[in-house]
Amino acid sequence: QRGRASRERVWASLYQRYFVHGVAWVVAALSDAFAKGQQTPEFVSLLYLHYAIRDRLTFDFVTQVLWDKGYASRPVIQRTDVLDLLDQAATEQPQISRWTEISRRKLANSILTALRDFGVLQGIRNKVLVRPFLPLETAEHLLRILIAEGRRGRQVLDDTTWRLFMLSPEDVAGVLA
Repeated sequence: QRGRASRERVWASLYQRYFVHGVAWVVAALSDAFAKGQQTPEFVSLLYLHYAIRDRLTFDFVTQVLWDKGYASRPVIQRTDVLDLLDQAATEQPQISRWTEISRRKLANSILTALRDFGVLQGIRNKVLVRPFLPLETAEHLLRILIAEGRRGRQVLDDTTWRLFMLSPEDVAGVLA
């Protein structure tokens, strides 16, 4: 029973993060990337993209905190960086301040571990920021998402979602060219 419950919980989590939207072309892209291999940059980058899009805290952490630190100097990233973001978010979302310190630390560790697994951070104890690889297929996939959301022209280049891959608007223009 525990094994079955565990598998159901894992599937529910995967379904919520990657498939609940029911968009056929997104599911097909994930399937095609998976067929190339579970560890390929195409598959991992798509998983990362959708993970961050569906998890607002991770999205904000990468596109605000990590973006501000910059990848060129390979800054050390610590759990306190995530906790500081939670403290800032608590002003707009008071329920955050009611979370226990243990819950906040577990959440911070979970985010940092996920980002390491996706290749945005490197290291076990001391994590450093690296520029994640953006395969052309993933860039096209993100472009398609932004267009589906109604972005056009300069809005596409300026969208903060590109920051998940540490890309400035100028970098995005180069990738899309």
